[in-house]
Amino acid sequence: MRPSVHRVSVATSACRALAVGAACAVAMTAGALTGSAAPAQEATPGAILPAASCTIPPLTLPLFGGTPATALLATPAPAEGAALAPVDAATETAVRTGVAGILACLNTGDPTQTWAIFTRGYLARTFGNPETAYLPAFERALDAAPADPAPVYVIQSFVIDGQMADGRVVVALTLAAGDEVWADRLVLAEVDGRWLIDAALI
Repeated sequence: MRPSVHRVSVATSACRALAVGAACAVAMTAGALTGSAAPAQEATPGAILPAASCTIPPLTLPLFGGTPATALLATPAPAEGAALAPVDAATETAVRTGVAGILACLNTGDPTQTWAIFTRGYLARTFGNPETAYLPAFERALDAAPADPAPVYVIQSFVIDGQMADGRVVVALTLAAGDEVWADRLVLAEVDGRWLIDAALI
């Protein structure tokens, strides 16, 4: 069976773990979580399977440790069109390991872990602006029970486009769960030794 293709992203996939999708709907309407369509394909040598377990600490409430989200709304340097340098072997290994960990957390179906794959800056920019989102609704959704059964995601193809001057890395990937396929171009940032999603490029 040919996999179906969707114009949604890894970030949108995390919405499936939320029992209440209002916050996700707002973010998607704002364009924050929209990816691009991907051609159906088989796994390639660049494929990444989930790590054995999710080791990224889950989100806790109050979100951001009680720090007002508006204090975290600083916009990082734009990644679209930024000059990218090749990554060294150590960085490539670390990023691939980090993405495997992101997959493991996405596969838990637990909102506190599926949304822990994003940086605090990403979450603040997506849900912390009262003009475009309602943060309390997102926080309530984090308290929801894990999705059952949780979908199983794998990355069929993965390419590192390069590294920005600020150390963040731009990657292109194809994500699949069963017969569904998505595509993304993401900006990853290293936070406390872990690579997390800091932006989704459209």
